[in-house]
Amino acid sequence: MDRSRRAFVKKLGLTLTGGLYGIDHLRASQPFNEALPVSSSKDQWSDIQSQFLFDPGITYMNTGTEGSAPKPVFDDYVRILKQFTASPTQATFHDDDLNYFQENNREKVAQFVGAEKDEIVLTGNTTMGINTVLFGLDYAPGDEIITTLHDHIAEISPSKVLRERRDVKFTQLELGSPARSKDEIIRLFERAITNSRFRPKVLLICHINFTTGLRMPVKELCQLARKHDMISIVDGAHALGMLKLDLHDMGCDFYSTAGHKWLNCVPGTGVLYMKGGEANTRNLWPVLSEFYDFRDEDGNLYDIATQMQLRGQNDTPAYMAMVSAIRFQKEIGIGTIEGRILELNNYLRQRIVDTWGKESLLAPPPGAEELSSGMASFIPSSSPPKRYDKEFITAIPEKLSDEYGIWIRYVDFFARRNHMRRGKKTYVLRVSTHIFNDTDQIDRLIEAVEAVA
Repeated sequence: MDRSRRAFVKKLGLTLTGGLYGIDHLRASQPFNEALPVSSSKDQWSDIQSQFLFDPGITYMNTGTEGSAPKPVFDDYVRILKQFTASPTQATFHDDDLNYFQENNREKVAQFVGAEKDEIVLTGNTTMGINTVLFGLDYAPGDEIITTLHDHIAEISPSKVLRERRDVKFTQLELGSPARSKDEIIRLFERAITNSRFRPKVLLICHINFTTGLRMPVKELCQLARKHDMISIVDGAHALGMLKLDLHDMGCDFYSTAGHKWLNCVPGTGVLYMKGGEANTRNLWPVLSEFYDFRDEDGNLYDIATQMQLRGQNDTPAYMAMVSAIRFQKEIGIGTIEGRILELNNYLRQRIVDTWGKESLLAPPPGAEELSSGMASFIPSSSPPKRYDKEFITAIPEKLSDEYGIWIRYVDFFARRNHMRRGKKTYVLRVSTHIFNDTDQIDRLIEAVEAVA
């Protein structure tokens, strides 16, 4: 038993009694299987598709909003929840996988994302991680947060709070839609930092923009942040389960992501990465903690990740289910999943261009793999596209679900700062492609959108 957990049990006046029991194939002693040799054959992908529990007749292409747990993950979650329910105190204080400290599950998640256990906190979602970091940093008047008009409200909202409460400057850059190249994006941020009238402190970006599906050059932008002694915070809501992650190689200071989207875990699961872990080089304050200034039995302060992990009761069965979802992906192969997702989305973007023209596509063009993701946004109209026609775009998803059983969504955003001042939003359809989708579904989607539009 880990020293910190032993001290915790001692503090609460409890003793270890009884044996551990639970889900054998999720125990720490069990290694992950090697990736299966999954090819692009239709039958093999059909076998994987059959593991998902969608209602018959539904074609689901909205993973960017919410994923769906495959049967093995769902079954594990139910079984683990029953275990927790059968003996709650045993689970909470004595079980190596279900206790407050979450060391086993943090270790497994860390391995999956290219990090160390003391750099990982299991959270409820991406928003929780982003807010925890933004509100946990020290600021002085005139410090600046730099982001884009395409970043998510989970980043925008706390930044505005800091602007009002702490006089932190908040700058949103105009990002091309579609963006043309990595260099264009990097130059945009370089100019904003070097020409700033304030003190650039935080570089706040999405790994994958929820608006268009653009994959940002995060590694290069994190290098740029280090060059200017800025703190890099990445909203990775859409990357976990879509792309192979190596957070050490990426070089970001903080990375927050979700388990319920592309990893296809249950709701209420997320991951916060803090570079350096116990060293806490960015002096992050544990604003969400009940264990600050607590010490172990040797008198040592608990590390920052432990302070942030201990915050009352969490859905620890869901965190075990997240490890199960990781196992599910490892058995298929992370690279195999990423390749399949990008292959399908490239096919989608090509169908969009072939049907409505290249001006209709706001995602990177077909073939631009380094900028692409599993999401693509478009406007189903010939040139010029109806970028600002709210009624036209917002009516389509409902008709698709009602008449064709196809689930996508629309998103809206301000493409330019003067559009924000005028309240002029761009409206687009956004489609997500995951391993439970196929090219036949994409063809049916295009035909249905064309008929409805």
